[in-house]
Amino acid sequence: MTILAPQRILVTDGEQRAALAAIRSLGAAGHQVTVISSRAPCIGSVSRFAARQALMPSPMRDGAAFAKAIWARAAADGCRWILPITEESVLALDPASAPQGAARLLAPPMEIFRRLSDKELVLATAAQQGIRVPRQWVITRPNEELPQSLPPRVAIKAARSIVGEGGNRQRNNVQYAEGRDAVVAALAQLPSAAFPVLVQERIRGQGIGAFLLRWDGRTVARFAHRRLREKPPTGGVSVCAESVALDPALAAASERLVSALGLEHGVAMVEYKQDAQTGEPVLMEINGRLWGSLQLAIDSGVDFPALWLACANDAAPPVPPTWRLGQRLRWRWGEIDHLIARLRRRYEADDLPPNDLGLMRTMMDVLRPLASNERSELARPDDPAPSRRETFDWLHRR
Repeated sequence: MTILAPQRILVTDGEQRAALAAIRSLGAAGHQVTVISSRAPCIGSVSRFAARQALMPSPMRDGAAFAKAIWARAAADGCRWILPITEESVLALDPASAPQGAARLLAPPMEIFRRLSDKELVLATAAQQGIRVPRQWVITRPNEELPQSLPPRVAIKAARSIVGEGGNRQRNNVQYAEGRDAVVAALAQLPSAAFPVLVQERIRGQGIGAFLLRWDGRTVARFAHRRLREKPPTGGVSVCAESVALDPALAAASERLVSALGLEHGVAMVEYKQDAQTGEPVLMEINGRLWGSLQLAIDSGVDFPALWLACANDAAPPVPPTWRLGQRLRWRWGEIDHLIARLRRRYEADDLPPNDLGLMRTMMDVLRPLASNERSELARPDDPAPSRRETFDWLHRR
């Protein structure tokens, strides 16, 4: 990969693990990184790879004020690029509202990002591409009568995770329900802006991620991992993951899908579950931004932030880089949260992925020292402050 001259880059959402991974990547490459967060200090702002730090309004509470402050800070710091990390930050930083001469975004065009974030559209497009998707029912209003064919165990997802505009944005997380009464109750609690809502059959299986960097309509980087533990235990963010080979058929299907949705420039996390009964991958969703376990890809040899910046500077690699298999990333406090949830509640076997170790073995695995193929996500000898910051924040929340 071409070595770039040092550049100034603003990274948003410094409290996010993906932001920390990007800050470390870009800072280690010699770039000057301005870290933005809605609270300080945070794991990104205390990193030794952060050249500057600043507090900004939350994009959820006041998107317009957030965008105005980001454009102004980028100009003041001489930043050429802005890397928004979360969905709400990407949505707030609409290039149409940028002042003349503003820094450029490392993000897909807004229209394409919205398409990637629309779960209903993504799944419909995937089905047209011959990719297996969960059976689902689209509920357009809270009091809509549920279909009789609804399975007993379902996942409830708003078609868009972030809804609303300006200072009225709301995040809608996935909920799980068992039985029609529980589904009705869950739908009744959702705000009207959350609709349409997808009620999907629950797929029991291990989480698999296919990660892509696209530039000029071609894939310049790929990566894949499997989830070993999540938070919450029934499914959520990865707290322990392992790099794996990307099945060529799955890679081709993922690339066809993002291409059909219009992604020519940017990253995508294409998330699947491997059906425990059939072994077939089932599409869950796409994220058109950097993901929580980004550090695993970097540790394994695919440095997505550096590669993305290279592409934006007309230095795309001629061939996708390879990666080490069997590399593991462990988010220690996330694993402790997983373990606490397991101790507080008894989960049925069907609630957990098929690769679950059971409570006692999970406890021993979480508490053991790191193996030779494992790295702590936050605790790094060359950058210890983020781990200390997270520990303080975790204990403070308790």
